[in-house]
Amino acid sequence: MWYKLLVFFLGIPSVMVAQELFIFSEPASTMPKKAVMFRMNSRHYVDASGYYYKLNPELGFGLAKNLMGHVEGFYSNWALQSGTMDGVGVNFKYRFFSKDDLHKHKRLAVTGKVIYSFQPLSMQYMLEEGNTSLVSAGLIYTQLIHKLAISGKVNFIKPFTGGYSPDGYVTNGEWLQWQISSGLLTFPMQYKSYKQVNVNLYAEYLGQQNLGLQTNADLTASYAINHDLGLGLQFIFSSRFTTELAYRMNLGGNLNRMTNSMYYFNVEYMLFR
Repeated sequence: MWYKLLVFFLGIPSVMVAQELFIFSEPASTMPKKAVMFRMNSRHYVDASGYYYKLNPELGFGLAKNLMGHVEGFYSNWALQSGTMDGVGVNFKYRFFSKDDLHKHKRLAVTGKVIYSFQPLSMQYMLEEGNTSLVSAGLIYTQLIHKLAISGKVNFIKPFTGGYSPDGYVTNGEWLQWQISSGLLTFPMQYKSYKQVNVNLYAEYLGQQNLGLQTNADLTASYAINHDLGLGLQFIFSSRFTTELAYRMNLGGNLNRMTNSMYYFNVEYMLFR
């Protein structure tokens, strides 16, 4: 049962620890000032109707000491089997609290995002992936203790109608998302140089509650809930280049969704100016 997995996940001993580069969510830390980051997220799905993919290129900027911004695009074969551009988005993160101690620290940040969808779909899952026009705002708390990073996020999402809305498209209501993440640095055992390859293991719980979603098809408002678990493996080379392999699965809930699982393969490169 999903609640047993969640209890196990939340019970990871606090003596473990890892870097703050989560796969399915994000930490409260921000990029260094003037740093530039390119990231390509790729998601892969298989169900009875065939194979689907979602590509999500991102370009990030360290705008100030505590402020960073991203621009991103979404491309997939969800709306058209041959592939098409689904949407674009911008987001920011502002870190407003930091407390640093020896081998540990705490961070608090606020985030905001706007996504405009060119190819809206009548779906209530994977909201921030380009097929729903929306605005969102969230609060993130992250704590690093030696080699273990733990993080939690609460995110409020409001959809809006873009260029057009197909039958069944969400036009009113809100979502509430929450995430609890942990990452453990498993290698190297002793850190001696930034050139060492870092290997991190991740477990992340991702939840979603629909707060009275309504569609243009006059269907009954949805109050469905969803629970997912994400497991991932991350490699960081020279503190600049990152690759990630991950799997996300449904733990329960009554949300109508396209598929119950997906695979991730992501790459990221950081440039320090």
